[in-house]
Amino acid sequence: MDRNRPSEWNRRLNKWRTCLLPLMTRLLYCRYGIDALSATKQYASLLCLILLGCSRTAAKQKQAQAPVSKQPGVNVVGHDTAVLNGQNATLFSELTETKDAITRIVWQKKTRENPEETTFFIIRQDGKTEHRNGLGDRVKFIGNIAEKKGTIQLVEMRILDEGIYTCIFNLFPSGPFETNINVTVLEKAPVAGNLEVTLASCFAYNARPAAEVFWRLGALNNSLRTETSHTVHPNGTVTVVSILLGVPDKYLNQRKVQCVAKHSTLTKELDYTISIHYPPEPVMIVADSPTEFHCKVDGNPILTYTWSSRDNKITPYYEGSKLLIPKQSSDFNGLYICNASNKYGSSSGSLYLHVHTESSIICWGLFGFVICSAVLGIVVGNILSTGLWDRIQNRIREMLPDRNQVPTDPPNPGEAQIEELEEIQEEAR
Repeated sequence: MDRNRPSEWNRRLNKWRTCLLPLMTRLLYCRYGIDALSATKQYASLLCLILLGCSRTAAKQKQAQAPVSKQPGVNVVGHDTAVLNGQNATLFSELTETKDAITRIVWQKKTRENPEETTFFIIRQDGKTEHRNGLGDRVKFIGNIAEKKGTIQLVEMRILDEGIYTCIFNLFPSGPFETNINVTVLEKAPVAGNLEVTLASCFAYNARPAAEVFWRLGALNNSLRTETSHTVHPNGTVTVVSILLGVPDKYLNQRKVQCVAKHSTLTKELDYTISIHYPPEPVMIVADSPTEFHCKVDGNPILTYTWSSRDNKITPYYEGSKLLIPKQSSDFNGLYICNASNKYGSSSGSLYLHVHTESSIICWGLFGFVICSAVLGIVVGNILSTGLWDRIQNRIREMLPDRNQVPTDPPNPGEAQIEELEEIQEEAR
């Protein structure tokens, strides 16, 4: 309160008394006589106090009706985040548009494990921190008070840590400013292997009495097993957690199971699809048309595809797993390779593309002619090398008359000559 205020009230009171006293004296004297003059001073003082009290009350009401002033533009920036079960979560928080001093930063949470809002971490003006409610070393301050950053890191997040986290900046003199950050914790898909791991989890939170949680596995009943645990909270409620265990084999991927939470008030059924991660298997390339081909390969999570070519300088055009050839032309002949990969490995397959054109048909015709000529040459060479051709020529000369003699009678070969000629022809065959 201002110390000068009482003297200001006295000044106003004296002013009102000076103004009203002569007026009221005249009015009272005219009506009640000279004896009322002594009372006039008392009435005037009382009236002044009443008027002054009304004036102060009106001023207070006006002040109360005025909105509480806040710094324009002051804001706490925060970002929602999602992490895999077991990973660290960074909760970003920053104060903007203010020059007020930070007295402390308070972090609160409402999670699956405890739906009541509780304070779990405090950051003081000098940067020192205070842990509350059991999180301990799982919370780390990675921000900077001087830069007005209240960012923290939560280590080894659990499914039960999923919820709403609130960061509150306490400022002087403007007061607190806050923001809410939604934190989602995702189940981490197991990788195909030979060791038993957790495949899925099912929760029933804060029930009184405790709920019954169990799994319906169908055909997988002999392949998987379950474990159930109970956590009792100070308020008497119970959280039940049931986990599904098994060896992460590829055949379990996309198999469906069902979690059932049964309580006296309701029964809830939750369908769940098992996800197993594994590297891509061998690639097969399938022709959809003469100019379209696609990679066929199995893998989880989603595969990334790339196409390349080694036999020509053309960069392949593809969309995902599909290779698109612009047109049927020998310009696109060559070896094309499809590579499929995810974070667990990669696999590839190849396609040799050869397009026949008119020029290639002519080449094939010339090639056939050369082959036929070569075969014929081999046959003739064999005949010449065995002397069969000489014998044929000699026998023909013997059968024909000498060109220098003029025959008087037509040639009449004997039966022996005819038989010998037939033998030579048979050998030629």
